[in-house]
Amino acid sequence: MPYLYRNDLEAIEKILLKELKPKKYSISCDGFEYEGVDEIAEYPTKTHVLVVYTHSPCMRLKFARSWAELYAGDDGDGMDAAIRKVAAIVTRAERSWLWFVCNSSSWLAPLIGFGSFAVAVGVIALWNAPGSLIYAAGLIMLAMSVWWGVGYRYRLCAFSSIDLSGPRKNSGWLQEHRASLAVFAVALVLGILITCLGFGFLRS
Repeated sequence: MPYLYRNDLEAIEKILLKELKPKKYSISCDGFEYEGVDEIAEYPTKTHVLVVYTHSPCMRLKFARSWAELYAGDDGDGMDAAIRKVAAIVTRAERSWLWFVCNSSSWLAPLIGFGSFAVAVGVIALWNAPGSLIYAAGLIMLAMSVWWGVGYRYRLCAFSSIDLSGPRKNSGWLQEHRASLAVFAVALVLGILITCLGFGFLRS
């Protein structure tokens, strides 16, 4: 799940023009075609669909809502080195934590949600546990549903993000990881809330 800025696109453009020297170089963004990053307006500030491609030699870098692709059709001089440099820029922009959370939600969220409900029903039936246990399982299912929904949204609609408003800012560790810290904080609060509610139901 790469998150690129305007200066990332400029760095990619510089590599392709300098090392490949293509006969044609174009950028497609939001239904328009440009001959360089400097032609793209800074507003709207963000897009999820952008394609960079060259001809002679042929190369395509595509960012889409649900996937990303880097394709090279020729093995011309400098192609391998240029592709590696472009891939390195995209790799540095990857949000690996977000990819892991969203990708694992497709199978782990239903497993935990339905599994906890099945376990609760089995414990109640076999060991005459309090019926309120079912409410705790229901809360876990609700939390897993939210997780699944967030993961589905990002994987399908916002896999790639390109910020066109300006360059990547050199910020501190907290500023750089604010999104992951926010997700961790929300998950922690939600986990504590579910645990407290679950113990409350069990004691009643």
